[in-house]
This record gives sequence, structure tokens and C-alpha cells, in this order.
Amino acid sequence: MVEARNVVNPDQVQVLLEDLDRLKRSRYTSELSCFETFLPPRLVQTAKQRRCVPFFGAGVSAEADIPLWWDLLSKLGIESEFANEPELEHDPLTAAEVLASRIGMPMLDDALRAAISRARTPTLAHFLLAALDQDVYVTTNYDSLFEIAWERLYKVQPRVITTDADVAAHLAGGSLEKDEGRPLVFKLHGSVDKPTEELILTRGQYRRHYRSNRAIFERVRACLGCANTLFVGFGHRDPEITRLVEDVIHAFETRGSGEPDAAPPAFYSLQFNMGEQTPEIFAARGIVALRPPLTLHSPENVDPRSSALVRSQFDFLGSLGSDAHAQLDLDPPLSHALDRLGKDLDEGMGVLEELAEELEEGPVEVEEGRLGAVCEQLGPLGGQGVYLLRADDRIADVGLPPGLVDPKRLTKDLHQRPYVRQAHMYREPFVASTLESVFNGNATAFLCVPILDPESIYRGLVFSAFQVGAWKTPLEIRDELRGDWGERLSFVLIDSDGVLLLPPNDEFEPIGARVDEEDPGDNVGFGFEALLRLSRRDKLVERVWNNIVPLARDDDVLRLGDVEMYSVVADVPRTRWKLALSVPTP
Repeated sequence: MVEARNVVNPDQVQVLLEDLDRLKRSRYTSELSCFETFLPPRLVQTAKQRRCVPFFGAGVSAEADIPLWWDLLSKLGIESEFANEPELEHDPLTAAEVLASRIGMPMLDDALRAAISRARTPTLAHFLLAALDQDVYVTTNYDSLFEIAWERLYKVQPRVITTDADVAAHLAGGSLEKDEGRPLVFKLHGSVDKPTEELILTRGQYRRHYRSNRAIFERVRACLGCANTLFVGFGHRDPEITRLVEDVIHAFETRGSGEPDAAPPAFYSLQFNMGEQTPEIFAARGIVALRPPLTLHSPENVDPRSSALVRSQFDFLGSLGSDAHAQLDLDPPLSHALDRLGKDLDEGMGVLEELAEELEEGPVEVEEGRLGAVCEQLGPLGGQGVYLLRADDRIADVGLPPGLVDPKRLTKDLHQRPYVRQAHMYREPFVASTLESVFNGNATAFLCVPILDPESIYRGLVFSAFQVGAWKTPLEIRDELRGDWGERLSFVLIDSDGVLLLPPNDEFEPIGARVDEEDPGDNVGFGFEALLRLSRRDKLVERVWNNIVPLARDDDVLRLGDVEMYSVVADVPRTRWKLALSVPTP
């Protein structure tokens, strides 16, 4: 097989095509340990279904003798005082604008075309991208090396889209699938093979292009919004591409309840020189950062990053003919767990929201026995009672299960409780994090619905208190999943303060706590202090707590001594809690 480097000489092309064909047709390997790059199972699955969008940048063409952006600007004559200006260090668009004002836009465009047109032999990275055989590709590159690689592999030319006119020509029917083996290639900054169109390289051109050719970017947003996107050789410093990603994330976050429940989009990026905080920095941008394999010995005159990129691409291509990653596919059980938790919480919140709506006007009071009936209706989610507070946070009424008789439950001062403050501040329904019960010491959570008047003025609060241990759903889900996955599965459910709601691996069982004359059976739960101690000493729990979930869920890998743990992490609906399912990788 052609060596895993990023240079392909013309006499190697035929050998390479034969190698890639064998690789695509082979089963590759069924052992995860044979893959140097960790690839999340859902990314692999979407690529098998041709629902992955490779989004590639200058790093893919780095070994094709195309100068990098700053090198090009220097060769074209940008003055040293601008080249060394800190304000322009990460702002090549403005630097190009400055240069265009010095030498003129036509000369800058001609020089850029001349520099790029010299490269006519694709790199191995281009062939590997084409071998993925996806329906849609997106690039910010000007060169046509990917198109050349595709034509050599499949004997047809891709459909290249650079302007709205191309959208009208190639997407009249709206389909984003390949047409007779020809994929869509969105070249967002133009193509060197289109001499009648500008190459987009200055800040002013960006502004005009992204507003004059709206149809392209609408189609790209649509593609990214219903697929998994893999950034390859991309630096994430392009402000307009960042805006595209932000638009897709915003559309997902604001998706109406009546809209189709399509699979959420996901963004992945192969990133070099990853520091300890890199995954969370990228997660805050809505992107999962993937680490290419460390390359200690690169072929002569080849950038180590290019070699690592190629090795990752070999792994990705090989994964499409392998079932190895399915061994770690935690997405179905995670979705099942979130659905069950969300159903319980939705139903409980719905009961309280109905009561709060009745109290929007008139006095904040209910008929005798009403809260007791609500408490019974809530079941386990009202296990520690239902409370009605007036605007001054005084208790107006309480509904308790029969076994809870402590009179202090009726008179306790609640105005300094965190969930009461949160209700005052935000005036919207929420599920609060756990606190230590002042009555039995167990970890207690709360369903909270502020009572508002028609002008959204705070009038009071109705909330229920409950203890995980009495609320059996999370325990049942954990035990069910561990029945399927065995003892290797960790079920980590934590609140926004990083405190476990239940032990992830049966470290201890829920017990009933005696309070004066109260029935221990109505005080079943986990001791808050015990959960807090376990939370603070468990490295996996700490990692989940610190994890920022991009979009719907995150893929995370944590090394604990000699064990590497793969986790899928998601936000629990209606809460600021997180749920993580984790298993050791083979």
C-alpha cells in the first residue's frame, strides 16, 4: 500500500487507486485496538449512510506546493510593518484587504490564481477524502485537487457550486444526493478553475459574497443541519464559517415542538496540538475535537501534521468496512434513558404548570386538600411534598404524603433556598439541582413552576420535592442498561453542581431515613453527604461535570491510569443535569 504520507507522485497514482479500492472493499479490522484514531460510533455510522459532510480546508492541500495564506501575502509584497502587526496575526482577511489596496484587486487575484494553478497533482489526503464517497463536500479551498482526485477514482466529475447560479443549475430539484455518481462540492470561496469568477480573499469580498450568494449558504446550512460534519485540515479562524456553524446550532436550539424530530446535527474536527482544555474550548463552539494519532517519525520533508491527518483518514475510511465501532455505540441506550427521564419530568412539570396557570389571577391559595391531590398525582416526584409559596416566599399551603407528619414542613423559612431565588430571577419552570434535605439528610431535587400574572410579574411559586431512591426511574434505567452492557457500564447522572443523583456503579443502595415519627418508607433516598464525597473523588464524574455538551451530546475519551473510558454525554431535558454513559475502550 502507498505509504501513509501526503505526497502522491504521478507514477504512484494507479497503485494508489488499486490500494484504495482494496481498502474500501475489505473488512479492514473488527478490532478497535487496530485504529490509531478514536472515531465516535455515530460519526462512523452516518458516514456509512452517506450522511457525513467532509468540510476541508487548507491543511488538506498543505503538501501540494500551495503556499499558506500568510506565505502568499508575503510573496505578493505586503509590507513588513503589516505582516508583523499583532492586530493582523489572526486576521488574514484584513491583511488581504490592505494588500489589495496596495497592489490592486486584479493583480492580487491573478497572483493568487498563478500560485494555486501550479498544483495539479492531488495529495493522498484528497484521494482519501474522495474515497469516503459521500454525497456532499464543502471546502474553503480554491484549488481543484479534490475534483481531480474524484475524477481519477470514479471517472466522473463532481458538481462544483460556487455561486447562486450553480445552485439553480445543479439543485433545481432540491436533492442533495449524488447524481450519477457526481457529488456536490460547495466551494465557498471560489474555484481556480472558474476564471470568470472572483476568488474570495479580502474582507470586503467576504461581506459581498456572503450576502450576494445567499442561496449557496442556505443550502450549506441545510446540509450541515441534517448531517454529521467532519472538519479536516481546517483552522476555525474563518469568521463566516464560524457564523455558518452558529446558524445551524441556533436553528437546532430554537427548533419548535411541532417541527419534525430529525436527528440533531453534529460537528467534529480533527485537531492538532490539542491541549488539556482544547476539547472543552471546541465543545463551547459546538464542535467535538478529535485527536489525530501522534506521528513520531514522518516521511522525509513531510509535515508531521500532514502525516497524522492521513493516518486519521485511513482509519476513517477503514471504519466504513468494519463493525468495530459498533461495540461502543452508546447512543441508542443514551437516547432511551433521556426519553424515559424526560417523560417523567415532563409529566410532573405539566401537573404543576396546570396548577400555576390556575393561580395567575386572584389570590395565591387553593382549596383544602388540593395540594394533597397534586402530591398524589405526582407520585414519586412529589415524594417529599408539594409546596405553594406566595410572593413574599411564605408558605401558603403544603400537600404531603401520608407518612410525612413533621410540623416543621409547614413552617420552614424558604426564602433563602437557591431554587426560590432562581424562581424570582428567571420566572420560568425549571428542575432545580439537589440539596441536602433539612429533614432527613438525603439528596433532594425540586420541580419548580413560578406563578406569574399576565404581565409576567412574580406572584409566587409551586414546587414539589423528591428524592432519587424514591423516584425509581433512574435506578431502573441504570440497572436495565447494566443488564445489557454488564458491569463495565457506568451510569453517571449529575446535577449542575456536579453532585451525583445516584451512585453510578451500585456503590450503595437507597435507604429509608427516620425523622421523628415519620415513616422511613416515605423518606427513601441517598444521603447527600455520601453522594457528595463520591462525586468529588471520582475522576469520571469530575470529567462529566466539567464537560460542555455541544449541541445534543458529546463524545469524550478519558484516560484513567491504564484504562481509557469512552463516554457519551448529554443534557437531561428540562434540567441543567447531565447524563453520561461510559464504558472502557478495548
